[in-house]
Amino acid sequence: MFSFFKSYAKEFRKNWLAYMSLFLGVYFSITYIIVPIFHALAAWLMRLGGIPYISFNNLGSIIGQHLLGFIALIILLLVIIFLVYVQFVFQMVGVLMIQKGEGSFRKIFHETAVRLKLVSFRTLLFFLLYFVIILPFGSYVFSSPLLAKVKIPVFTLEFFLAKWQNSLLLLAIMAVILFIGYRLLLTLPLTIVEKQPVREALKESWKRTGAWRTFWRYVFSIGVIWIVVYAVTDLINYGLWGLQILADKAPNGFALTTAIIFMTIMELLAQLSSIFVSIMLFSFLLKELGHEPVANANSKMSLKRGGIILLSLIALLFVGSNTYYMLGATDKKNIQTISHRGVDEENGVQNTIPAMLATNKHKPDYVEMDIQESKDHQFVVMHDANLKALTGVDKKPQDMTLAELKKLTAHENGKSAPVASFDDYFKSAQEVHQKLLIEIKTTPYDSSDLVKIFNAKYGEAIIKNGDMIHSLDYKVIEKLHKLNPKLTVSFILPFNAIFPQTVANAYTMEATTLDSSFVNTAHGQNKKVFAWTVNEPGVMEEMMFNGVDGIITDNLDKLKSQLITYEMHPTYANRLRLLFSLSPSLGDSVGD
Repeated sequence: MFSFFKSYAKEFRKNWLAYMSLFLGVYFSITYIIVPIFHALAAWLMRLGGIPYISFNNLGSIIGQHLLGFIALIILLLVIIFLVYVQFVFQMVGVLMIQKGEGSFRKIFHETAVRLKLVSFRTLLFFLLYFVIILPFGSYVFSSPLLAKVKIPVFTLEFFLAKWQNSLLLLAIMAVILFIGYRLLLTLPLTIVEKQPVREALKESWKRTGAWRTFWRYVFSIGVIWIVVYAVTDLINYGLWGLQILADKAPNGFALTTAIIFMTIMELLAQLSSIFVSIMLFSFLLKELGHEPVANANSKMSLKRGGIILLSLIALLFVGSNTYYMLGATDKKNIQTISHRGVDEENGVQNTIPAMLATNKHKPDYVEMDIQESKDHQFVVMHDANLKALTGVDKKPQDMTLAELKKLTAHENGKSAPVASFDDYFKSAQEVHQKLLIEIKTTPYDSSDLVKIFNAKYGEAIIKNGDMIHSLDYKVIEKLHKLNPKLTVSFILPFNAIFPQTVANAYTMEATTLDSSFVNTAHGQNKKVFAWTVNEPGVMEEMMFNGVDGIITDNLDKLKSQLITYEMHPTYANRLRLLFSLSPSLGDSVGD
């Protein structure tokens, strides 16, 4: 394996400009031409079909009430998946042509077109199924700007990790996915490079990957590529960061200059590393099919010129944006701290008054909490759809009156506290001047006038206190906006697919797929964005860089500490470290 790495690294050095041209060209074409076109098309289809948003909880209504719009969006999705396949073919063919010394744009386009003409429905169906199967791990081998939002939300993983039984189930699922993904790994290369029918390629891939020795060779080979490349990249980044610490002690002009230079080097290195990993992985697959670089093969001058032009453009882009960033122009100030369910580092029982009062001492801007309707149409502070996990009572909140609910005691984090009515919780929050972010949770068992009752009883007080409301149920958002337009209502979205067209004043977005593009679009419509639930320092920093207006967290003190570092005009070295800690963003990989 080390001889493979050494020989192909040497080959990469010889043709690196051609490879950069190939991968940078694909990246920029997709990112700045194809993706914006598809975003615009999707938004147009949603407006045309009267679809305000796309989420898990409205797929049924979309199919039932907007069938034509749903079909159009599915067709658009299939076109995107086909273009991902085209990208894979183009890049694999490009690597093959460059290594054979035939790497010109004209030749690569021609060979790609030849292979696409041979594509059958079975091939595309296999690609779709394979794509779904390897979704959790596919980005480690191949990814695309077209798939930037295809991620598994953190709350899904948290569900599996909550209990050891679920964790074992997750491990079993991952093992099956890895096994199938590995056994079918050569299928696409065989259909693309060797032009085999997909059924024949499936059998051949399954046959070639049958031995345990082969499995461990694959694991070791891919592991070495990843470890070596990113270990070297991290060492260089840490070295540049250390040099910037020294440079910060010099006069300000010198420190700024070195910071811009070092940051540009770090970003270019991230792109180069990403492309190098992709080349090595493609080369490994090609070698398995018997295709090795031709000795003394040189890529065409057109590809090399393209690489020089694209590298120059990206370097200029980085220098400009880095100067802007280092001068603090991109800093987002006054990011609001929001305590998730009223707790901080497990300091009490979620959604209870004692926990809220304890958390209030740490001065969050808002306390996020949940309410549900009781059997007698009052409001109880409770997140779960069933009371058993917290109180031991196997009933829904809607099965009991508020008086009955208040007699229950909730237990969590080694602490106990009474279940609270919203009246009592709201009053206690007002007494300590604590603003609330109130989540209205709905169920099929609620009364038809739940929103009307809530607004009549609490609407004006919420406006006066500066509190906010959010909900996963868009009907709640619409009704509240209509009944009381002065209320600040935020629509909760579990993932970022297509920007919604809603009446909400803000969006509460799960952090996994939340990006700066969503935030900028929301701000362009004068709407705020809150990220949930963000507990890790690296993700907190990422959300700050994305420009969110507020961060919902279980770790309030940790968030406040990160904000102090971020907002108090950090040194250039700290700015480098903050960016370096966001390695996924650094490598918004053109190699992907």
